Amino acid sequence: MVLKNLCTITIPEGVKCELVGKKVTITGPRGTLFRDFAHTHCELEMVGAEVLVTVWFPRGQQKSLPRTITAHIQNLITGVTKGYLYKMRLAYAHF
Repeated sequence: MVLKNLCTITIPEGVKCELVGKKVTITGPRGTLFRDFAHTHCELEMVGAEVLVTVWFPRGQQKSLPRTITAHIQNLITGVTKGYLYKMRLAYAHF
């Protein structure tokens, strides 16, 4: 039985991270992004320039929760530093 499942994220220079409860706000050179993790059963805390995501006594799918939240926060950091580009593709097919 696993007692604690933990993942960490290092916040790079030039990026500001704010945690209010389970709400994460990431601010960088390309803007501000916000994500709410209130529906999850985990703990989020800032320790220096790192964000710790912890799940106590995880069962089943809860074991993957810290890594999933870590990936979401990492995508927020990528969005405010490098940005994302979406191209719309149009497909037409007549029946």
